[in-house]
Amino acid sequence: MDYKVNKKKLTLSVVMSPAAYNMKYVGNDKVNETSYGLKEGETFLHDVGSKFLTNMKWTMFPSVTWESRLYYFTSYKKVEAEWENTFNFVLKPLFVNQIIFPWKI
Repeated sequence: MDYKVNKKKLTLSVVMSPAAYNMKYVGNDKVNETSYGLKEGETFLHDVGSKFLTNMKWTMFPSVTWESRLYYFTSYKKVEAEWENTFNFVLKPLFVNQIIFPWKI
């Protein structure tokens, strides 16, 4: 299911997937696979669940924009969530500043 809004200063996309698949692969022996949710000695993790994804871009002023992304996946046993906010500031045509706030659960 996909819902989209396109207005002059706002773009929004919301995707809901009641059936989703998530796979993780750790192929390096030097990496601790348990820190990625895998059991010790395994290289693959397969999860089936549901997913929710939003993307938003809002042009507050011609020189200031706010972009936000929310990713949420649940296998009904555990939850993975990421929320990232980016603020773009154009001070002069040659200088673009970004402030990024990433959060993960």
